Amino acid sequence: MPLNLSPTQLAFNARGDGRFNTPFQEQLAFFQQKLNLPTEHYDDILKAAHDRAFVVAGAAKAELLADLRTAVDQAIADGKSIQWFRKEFKAIVQKHGWEGWTGSDTKEGRDWRTRVIYKTNLSASYAAGRWQQLNDPDLLKSRPYWKYVHNDTVAHPRPLHQSWSGLVLPHDDPWWQTHFPPNGWGCRCRVTAVRAREYEGAEAPDEGVYVKEDRNGVRHVLPNGVDYGWDYAPGAGLSPRNLSEQAMDAWRAAKADAWEVLAERTWTDYQRPAVVPIDAAVAAPGPHRESRAEVVAALRQLFGGDSKVYSVGGAFNYPVMIDAAVLGEHIDPARSQYLPMLAELLNDPFEVWAMFQRHKGTGKIEMRVRVIKRIENGDKEGLLLIAQAGKGQLEGWTFVPTRDLKYINKQRKGVLVYARQ
Repeated sequence: MPLNLSPTQLAFNARGDGRFNTPFQEQLAFFQQKLNLPTEHYDDILKAAHDRAFVVAGAAKAELLADLRTAVDQAIADGKSIQWFRKEFKAIVQKHGWEGWTGSDTKEGRDWRTRVIYKTNLSASYAAGRWQQLNDPDLLKSRPYWKYVHNDTVAHPRPLHQSWSGLVLPHDDPWWQTHFPPNGWGCRCRVTAVRAREYEGAEAPDEGVYVKEDRNGVRHVLPNGVDYGWDYAPGAGLSPRNLSEQAMDAWRAAKADAWEVLAERTWTDYQRPAVVPIDAAVAAPGPHRESRAEVVAALRQLFGGDSKVYSVGGAFNYPVMIDAAVLGEHIDPARSQYLPMLAELLNDPFEVWAMFQRHKGTGKIEMRVRVIKRIENGDKEGLLLIAQAGKGQLEGWTFVPTRDLKYINKQRKGVLVYARQ
């Protein structure tokens, strides 16, 4: 959706002393790059994973989630009121027959739920846009320090947030990674950029920590004053740190070890079967190809052209584009007999998982999708098929004859976005 801004709104004050609810380009750009992700619970994903995904707890149907996304998008772009959003939400819920969602039974519950969805998305997108603005290199040259500002208009101010108001720290102080507002539900604190003369040598406050145990028994250690799930800087995962070429070379050499998985669920959390069933093979193995050129030709025949886009995950509807020439250059001709199984995996998976990973060097957040199934291969082991995609493109695939349940189930992690019953 285009951003409807006046000339004064286009010149949004990067220092942060403009109106809180004035939409600006970085804010909308942050929201628009998100991918719709069906979830059952609000904490199916946590912290920086929200930089990449739009979620509404309990909204598992693609069409429902898409309509909710459109309403939030319009609320951000056009500065719509919460009363407008509540009317849209009611119409969307009725259109899709969505029932039994948390808060649906009473007017107070419906008002609470719509307020959470509306304010959480507006405040998080605002904060992410602000993060990008505050990290502008030209702004940092003149205003390299950040000031925490408490909003004194909130009905129930948090004492610690009030105590942080006026705190000035260097922009790269680690404290901002966990305390960049909003720092909880309904928090309206913000950050402004200030000149060096305002910094008086203060150190980041240490208010101690508390432990939150989630519904799965996982214990999370959080700084006092910050709500569960809010101990991160919205948008920071989309603005990776600049590293030297030498440092980046070292991380590239680390390959998969350069990435850490953010809070994840496993097959047990979703009460899925302990054994992935072995499906009857639809496609027969093809012949061995002698060269990569022959592999590319085989892929083009399989795709019916130079490339093909597969939609995986049922209602999740995640597009995976595969280019025959690119994939062909990375396939060992000795394994080319498995090519017909790739389409079988993407067209009829057993499970599809969304995983959120952070680069250990740059801090960049990426969402990847893993597709899993097993098919018969002439013996009792079965052939484990796995494909992984990111940014809508196939990144890797492997077909492994194995009956090792520990190994197989280790692949089943993240947010379960599709499951064959």
